[in-house]
Amino acid sequence: MSAVKRKGAAEPPARSDTLETTAAIICDNVRHEVTGKQILIGVYTGTILVPSFPAALTLALWLEQEPRRTGTVPFSVRLATDRGTVLFSAEMEFEILAAEEPATLVFGGIRVPLTDPCALHVEVREGDAAWRTVKRKRVARRPDPESAPAA
Repeated sequence: MSAVKRKGAAEPPARSDTLETTAAIICDNVRHEVTGKQILIGVYTGTILVPSFPAALTLALWLEQEPRRTGTVPFSVRLATDRGTVLFSAEMEFEILAAEEPATLVFGGIRVPLTDPCALHVEVREGDAAWRTVKRKRVARRPDPESAPAA
């Protein structure tokens, strides 16, 4: 049973008095199995490399939250560039039914148009609190294999 009921729409964890983001993963897709498992597909472990700019990515965000207390908590998540451009955002309320029982949030099909290299930031906040960065991932142009030095 999940500790969080959603209403509405490897970095240090973001801590708060109510929710702790214990994991944030950027990937291509997340599948939900009938067994209750989630399969993360195309997990970006380092810099996201694209063949050229402009680039268009479709990403998914997988967040694990650990509630510290029960009750209703307004919560927001967004994906933004290091230049402040917000590419995706969602606001919701959590009804926390059991403290310290982890729950996951999954956001898929996020279209990310990029004109040049940047860093993507996954940010979270509770209510009107300040945004906290829970994941940072660089996006760069993949080196041309023809220009690589011969081995």
